[in-house]
Amino acid sequence: MGQQVKDEHYKDAEAMCLDYAAAVNEEAHDLVKAGADVIQLDEPWLRNNPDEARRYAVKVINRALEGITVPTVVHLCFGYAAVVTGLKPTGYSFLPQLSDTIAQQISIESAQPKIDSRRAEGAIPEEGDAGVIDLSDPEVETPQKVAERIRAGLKYLSPDKLLPAPDCGMKIPAARDRFRKAEGVGRGRGPGAARARLGRSCHPERSEGSRVSASP
Repeated sequence: MGQQVKDEHYKDAEAMCLDYAAAVNEEAHDLVKAGADVIQLDEPWLRNNPDEARRYAVKVINRALEGITVPTVVHLCFGYAAVVTGLKPTGYSFLPQLSDTIAQQISIESAQPKIDSRRAEGAIPEEGDAGVIDLSDPEVETPQKVAERIRAGLKYLSPDKLLPAPDCGMKIPAARDRFRKAEGVGRGRGPGAARARLGRSCHPERSEGSRVSASP
């Protein structure tokens, strides 16, 4: 939000973002009271100005998540596939620093940009959502393709910490295409086959069903 407004009041980006965080925190608490079982913050702008992010992003994120008792997630991406259709960077300029936040999970768009797993190693604190469904490609991923992407994620997360998910922007494709793509994660066509090939568990109880919407 701080990147998308014109500041005519604070004249201080950090103070402005901390007030935004306080407002987001109030709303997050209301959502938990209403029954939300996960709170996720989408932070696609952190990568745009990593030097500024290093100064106060962790503080702001922690303020936004303060006191939240359900699992918390911070999501990073390079923009919806339907909007950003060209080449994307293969790494995030502000990722390892997120291990200092109180967020329990980090969610990253990784299928379309083909994230270099070496640049993500050691950067995910507890659990991580890795995008294994590329929404820039209308073709439904084969189980083999999903397994390949899960294997890439296993280079920087242990099997019990990796949550396969779609890349962000699942709301944009037509409903029929959405459900066809989601089958790769949510109905066993992807992770089920992948687990069989990998001989290990990648959060099966959470990669199927509700976690399909982990990267909205």
